[in-house]
Amino acid sequence: MKSNRIFSITLAVVMSGFLAVNSAHATTWTVTQLTDNSYDDGPPQVYGSNVVWEDENMQIFLYDGNSTTQLTNNTYGEDPQVSGSNVVWYGQKNGAAASDFYKHAPSLSNY
Repeated sequence: MKSNRIFSITLAVVMSGFLAVNSAHATTWTVTQLTDNSYDDGPPQVYGSNVVWEDENMQIFLYDGNSTTQLTNNTYGEDPQVSGSNVVWYGQKNGAAASDFYKHAPSLSNY
């Protein structure tokens, strides 16, 4: 769901404990809802138009500015981080005792 909002007042945004203040005049913001479910999603990490987060079931998702892709399936992911088109997280695959690191790097033809 997208909506355009025009603000002519000081705007304060809190995301993951970070406070950003924008006091520009007549700034146009586009708000895009990325999730629509009945539970809390993990804190997002943002790099450019890429956003990653984990859901209640510890699955990792990537929004690339156009669409959302689920990156994990039964690999319980935690603390996803994004840099460019690279996404990394740690987790336990199929109930393993130890955590491992994972990386998702799509082909450049996708970006």
